[in-house]
Amino acid sequence: VTAAGEVVQAPPFEVSLERAYFTPRPSDSFPELDPGQQYVVVRGTVTSRHDRTVPGTLLTQAVAVTDLPDPVNILGAPIDVTQARPELYSAQDSTGLSRIGPDLTYEIGLVYRTEADELPHELTFTLSGYTYRRVNFSSEQDWRDPAEVTQVVVPLAPQETGQAGADDGDDR
Repeated sequence: VTAAGEVVQAPPFEVSLERAYFTPRPSDSFPELDPGQQYVVVRGTVTSRHDRTVPGTLLTQAVAVTDLPDPVNILGAPIDVTQARPELYSAQDSTGLSRIGPDLTYEIGLVYRTEADELPHELTFTLSGYTYRRVNFSSEQDWRDPAEVTQVVVPLAPQETGQAGADDGDDR
């Protein structure tokens, strides 16, 4: 188990998950949810160590929450925690992050949704790394063979007053 804030090597990424907060609406750029639902935003950083741009969806597949109670999908329908995949945002301006450039570090928000009345004081995430290899019977290469690297335990608390969006004004 890796502590929150420590950098984890999960190829092609270096990932640090620092903290998480929950809120009915992180900022005006996020839609209002159904009554009883709320967002869970996980703050951290990511750097791609691959020599090419990597799709942001690879990161959302590489980070899996294991203990978020009562997750819901983007349409608000209940899902199993094993199916809960975050949306990836830039923490600086709450815009979607679809690509991660080589050797660039991004402050990120991984955004989940839940309908739980009570949330734990911490969440556990499994981080997986991938191998860039040739696809069978093809000359193309892709990220394959996910392998669990570690688990990261992140503190979870309510959104602080004045915190806006995935950007909470913390310039760490």
